[in-house]
Amino acid sequence: METFDVLIIGAGASGLAAAWSLTDKGLKVCLFEQGEQLKPESLIPINQGGELQRSSVLNTNPNVRKSFSDYSIDTTESPIDIANYNGIGGSTVLFSAQYPRFHPEDFKVFSIDKEAVDWPISYSQLLPFYELNDYHTGVSGLSGDPKYPNIRPSMPPVPLGPMGRKLVEGFETLNWHWWPAYSALNTIEYQGRPQDKFQRPSNLGDTSGSKGSTDHTYLTKAISKGLILRDRCKVTRIISNEFENK
Repeated sequence: METFDVLIIGAGASGLAAAWSLTDKGLKVCLFEQGEQLKPESLIPINQGGELQRSSVLNTNPNVRKSFSDYSIDTTESPIDIANYNGIGGSTVLFSAQYPRFHPEDFKVFSIDKEAVDWPISYSQLLPFYELNDYHTGVSGLSGDPKYPNIRPSMPPVPLGPMGRKLVEGFETLNWHWWPAYSALNTIEYQGRPQDKFQRPSNLGDTSGSKGSTDHTYLTKAISKGLILRDRCKVTRIISNEFENK
């Protein structure tokens, strides 16, 4: 029987980041994922009608996707619907590559707004981890935003298209603040991953490696450090040593 220092269930945003961090420290880690890697041949090019996959296999709702790794989720009592992806990379496979941060005041919503409760940690405590994740993910953007003074993107911002330029024109007419969005998209080659060609919406999957989904970032680094990845493996039960001894 093979033994490991750590078992991780789920190869998503946090699972793969944790897998890299732990393997980087020399621990023997095994990661179980009930889904699999998104296959290039499964993606239909946009100019051939690839957008239609948004209503089926690339939908963010597992009740719509209904792949072998999905399970139905009842959201009838929820004000929001489910958005996830069961596979290597988790929900980062279908996220739109937008990379904003919380502001310092978001951690003190009760102190400032008398709503909900304050976080038990502060923005300053989380800042080093924001920066570490930005380094591994690769973030495009522009430094100097007065609303996000601590963000230092590693790549130039995503170019503005016709719609973006029109929005800028409207904002400047109204004298409103605007800034290029921070994105987990490679606008230049970054850490061996290619520049994005902007030929596919970010929320319809990417197999080029230009989007900073965790299957492109933390996965390869963790594998190089010895991570054992078991895909198409659904964990249904955890038996502790204490239970076995009884």
